[in-house]
Amino acid sequence: MSDFEADLPPYPHSLVGRLQGLKASGKPITLSISGLGELSVRDGPSFELLLDLVDRLDEIEAVREGMKAFEEGKGISLEEAKEAIRRNHEIPL
Repeated sequence: MSDFEADLPPYPHSLVGRLQGLKASGKPITLSISGLGELSVRDGPSFELLLDLVDRLDEIEAVREGMKAFEEGKGISLEEAKEAIRRNHEIPL
């Protein structure tokens, strides 16, 4: 049995059956060569969810970095930010 076959979940051994099983479970299939994971196959909705979660983590990290910078005195106040935006975009008072 090849590594490809060994790592597949126990769905019917047709490509359609494997893809249906992937879609039904939402869990990725890992394709391996000599026992080492080389490729992961996911269904569309679970991949989109994964991308959304990564984006959310990036946003959380950016907020944490901003808060830390502000606490270290590297930021500006809300009023200063508003004034800078007003000046940069020529927004009248």
